[in-house]
Amino acid sequence: MKLTQVSLNRAEGPHNQCYGVVFSALRNEPVFEGRYGAGPVFTNDIESAVLDMMREWGETAPRRGYDKVDFKVYWDTGHSYEGRFDMSFGGLDAELSFFDSLRSRISYQVEVAPPWPFPSQEKWVEHLMYLKEILEGYWQA
Repeated sequence: MKLTQVSLNRAEGPHNQCYGVVFSALRNEPVFEGRYGAGPVFTNDIESAVLDMMREWGETAPRRGYDKVDFKVYWDTGHSYEGRFDMSFGGLDAELSFFDSLRSRISYQVEVAPPWPFPSQEKWVEHLMYLKEILEGYWQA
């Protein structure tokens, strides 16, 4: 399982840094959802490009507290995951880099009962299998 795209949208922080950017794999047709001020940035190393952007934005993030960064990650299997990264100084969320935080969030969701109501137990089981496929396919490969 390989990354095909990571979309970031800094929602808080200095005005000139509150924009969205799409990092896309070479020869990938990027997906645009919402407003994006930069991108797509085509790269053969999406992870490094995302971490570089987080470090750059992280230079102006608060040392106490955080700035919100909305994200959506896409893989070549059709899997996707979206959420919010609470970025503090240095471009970290609770001392974790973007991808370490992503793995931690997905792992947490796999280990606990749903904290929100799902339409049915069947939908929850389906969602759980989806998350496990991401964990096993991306981080275990």
